[in-house]
Amino acid sequence: MAKRISLFITTICMLLFVSAAQAQQPATKVTLGIKPDYWHSIKGGVTIGAVIEGKIAQKAGMQAKDVIVGFDEKLINDIFEYRDLLNKYAPGDKVKVTVFRDKKVMYFHITF
Repeated sequence: MAKRISLFITTICMLLFVSAAQAQQPATKVTLGIKPDYWHSIKGGVTIGAVIEGKIAQKAGMQAKDVIVGFDEKLINDIFEYRDLLNKYAPGDKVKVTVFRDKKVMYFHITF
């Protein structure tokens, strides 16, 4: 019974954290067209939960479960650094996106 209560409390805390993280996401000037996986994007990059059809990420070849770890030569450690970097770009900017997929480093050259 104690394990169930502990699991329930942990689940509620994670849901509150995710809701708070989503609520703090201000609009950016540009977007890749992904839905971040908040459960697996705590530290060490941003895991793509889903790629939005017809948007830049899909056209470039990015996939769900890819982990975005950098724009150009700037490392991305978490969802907040990802958001902050997006704010530095404008439509028309060209960026090299560094991604980990299946323990391999991949590079995608995109234009916002």
